[in-house]
Amino acid sequence: MDEEKLGTIFLVINIIAFSYFYIGLAEKA
Repeated sequence: MDEEKLGTIFLVINIIAFSYFYIGLAEKA
């Protein structure tokens, strides 16, 4: 797997994880 593809996948995972975390905080508030 080339590094560019790996970086893109890592970025997408980070965005999804951040979104879930942010939504979780918003629901608790």
